[in-house]
Amino acid sequence: MTDESTQAPAGEQAEEKPVSAARRLRYLAPVFLFVALAAALGVQLLTGEPSKVPSALIDKPVPEFSLPPVQGFEEAGGFATADLGKGEIALVNIFASWCGPCRVEHPLLMALAAAGTVPLYGINYKDTPDDAALWLGLAPVPGLPFTPDDPLADPALEARARALHAELRCLVCQGQSIANSNAALAQDMRAIVRERLAAGESDDAVRGFLTDRYGDYVLLDPPVKPETYALWFGPAAVFVIGAGIAFALLRRARAGAREAGAAALSAEERRRLDALLDDDA
Repeated sequence: MTDESTQAPAGEQAEEKPVSAARRLRYLAPVFLFVALAAALGVQLLTGEPSKVPSALIDKPVPEFSLPPVQGFEEAGGFATADLGKGEIALVNIFASWCGPCRVEHPLLMALAAAGTVPLYGINYKDTPDDAALWLGLAPVPGLPFTPDDPLADPALEARARALHAELRCLVCQGQSIANSNAALAQDMRAIVRERLAAGESDDAVRGFLTDRYGDYVLLDPPVKPETYALWFGPAAVFVIGAGIAFALLRRARAGAREAGAAALSAEERRRLDALLDDDA
């Protein structure tokens, strides 16, 4: 016998629980946020002045500073506040030997400096004196390639350069070595390798130069150490976590489906099910 006091009338289905307003809001919040950001960007693009670059330094006095000249280029003089206080437009360029875009713009800046239309000043950023001098002396020094894929004259040096190219990751393509990438950054990195080998550096010194600036990720086979645990074990950890989340969601979905199926039984179906269970007993 079954307790019919807890059963719904025959033919009547159990009502599904309505979705709460808080749950709906949680689902819709990312959509609202995206729409708000898109609207703000659209307003800025339509009402802003694209020819003006916003800066907190506009209409502000030049700060006091005095920078020494790069070692080996003392005749060019340093760079100080007085150089920018002459009431004329000047171009200040931040450059570094490890900077890929700096190599692209270097010929244009040299042509601009030769034309003498505007004063041009350069600030070397996060370089050693030797690296900065090597960068500034690339053009006049014979034997050093300036274009990224000119092979070195010494076959032994060129073979070392190509071996290093195969070890280094293109930070644009990520899955390719710089030897197999046509990205501009990969071309710049190939040039850096050749230049430093031609300057007499060892393979380890070249690797160290690049890892100091781009991190161990620039190596296709990074060393196993605490700083690179994320590179070595991160993908496996993400897979395990993702699999655990998928498993939990699947179990929840199945449990919800079972509950929904049980709740959808009519009173008559419950009586028949109880009868079958009593017969089996």
